[in-house]
Amino acid sequence: MSQTLPLTVDPDRGSLFVGTGRYLLIRPETLGPLVSSASDEVRAALIEGGRAGGRLAARAVLDRGGEGKGAVEEILAFGALIGWGRFRVVWGPGGAEVRLAGSPFAEAAGRAAGPVCHLVRGVLEGIWEEVFGPTVAFDETGCVACGADTCRFEERRG
Repeated sequence: MSQTLPLTVDPDRGSLFVGTGRYLLIRPETLGPLVSSASDEVRAALIEGGRAGGRLAARAVLDRGGEGKGAVEEILAFGALIGWGRFRVVWGPGGAEVRLAGSPFAEAAGRAAGPVCHLVRGVLEGIWEEVFGPTVAFDETGCVACGADTCRFEERRG
């Protein structure tokens, strides 16, 4: 499926916008070594940065009238359009599991000893916090960089 995005490039300022949100294009290979060998502190910073972005994305959808699971699905569909891979949410009674095929972070990292999609984890946490209220956490329970068929994130409550 192909879709046209509302891109605005301002060469005088050196900026790129999708709608009203500013974006930075960066090749995944640039981040590969960072995500695959990140210290605990760097992982925490990447997760927190992802949370901030997830909250902003969710707020934009909620401000347009989106809500609940539909808002989450819309945000994650947009993620696919900007190169973050293909997301699928499995909604369960105990929480959600998010599956990500084509994670640019896992692909760029190559083989790794542990999960590498720290930014994605943070984005999911920020989206869930903004859409559903209480702060939740996600655990990356499968990662392509560790040999899994897809990256998997499981919602952890309480």
